[in-house]
Amino acid sequence: MEPKLTIFELATHLKLQVLAGKEGLTREITSEMIDKPGIELMGFFDYFSPHRILLIGSKENAFLKTFSIEDQIKKINDLFKLNPPALCFSKNVKVEPYFLTIANSYNIPVLQSLLESVPLTSVMYSFLHEKLSKSLVVHGVLLSIHGIGVLLIGKSGIGKSEVALELIKRGHILVSDDRVDLYELSIGNIVGKTTELLKGLIEVRGVGIIDIVRMFGATSYIESGSVNLVICLETLQPTKVYDRMGLEEDTMVYFNTSLPKITIPVSSGRSIANLIETAALNQKLKDMGYNAAKVLMDNIEKNILEKTNKGKKENE
Repeated sequence: MEPKLTIFELATHLKLQVLAGKEGLTREITSEMIDKPGIELMGFFDYFSPHRILLIGSKENAFLKTFSIEDQIKKINDLFKLNPPALCFSKNVKVEPYFLTIANSYNIPVLQSLLESVPLTSVMYSFLHEKLSKSLVVHGVLLSIHGIGVLLIGKSGIGKSEVALELIKRGHILVSDDRVDLYELSIGNIVGKTTELLKGLIEVRGVGIIDIVRMFGATSYIESGSVNLVICLETLQPTKVYDRMGLEEDTMVYFNTSLPKITIPVSSGRSIANLIETAALNQKLKDMGYNAAKVLMDNIEKNILEKTNKGKKENE
């Protein structure tokens, strides 16, 4: 789904002061990129992107001050004519009155931050990137288990929420139940979160809606978390051959990121919570460079090689 974000939401989240252009606060932001006008102040607009928020820090402001007040007004007016979504000043920049007059005439918001230019750029870009990244809705449960983000998927009724409840009782952390919104911060970095409506809630058939925070405490829930492992729960199929060694490496691709995936068959008598907990710890070891299955295979090959060499010596 296409994400949407307004200047008002940006200003509210980053605690930006609105100096002018209040009628333009409903403008939508469509680009996560931020521009610091430099060559534009020299009148060069060939590569100007009208979809980006403009940020003026101390350096840009000092450069602008090298021109006469008449030239400053003309340059800023030319900049606003291109209809950027908003213009933001960093801390310690004195905003001249003509900025506010021009901004109001174009209904373009002028904002000011309490942060200096470098941290403001970083914080604003991170927020825009998170909010404007394309997201994917997945039916499942996302938990943080021993620091590993585990996404449980499987057909409805397989028991994802029930096993999640058992894991939460063991001290693990819920991110989202039933619906997980995934987005890619960067290649290899998938983050999942829940919707505002479902925050801290989990649905268990036969019991109903459970408020995890009120029942298990504030540490049992976080609003968003990384996804490091996908576990698919499915009903045990007697004729299907399941991986017994852990050498097969299945994956699940979301956006441009490939995540490790394992399938756990569900049947009467199996402690699925234990298996998921173990799978998360095992993945953590793999991420640290240790793979028990490969170590076993290496040992077997070493043993075979030693016996073969021993047999050759005895036959000589």
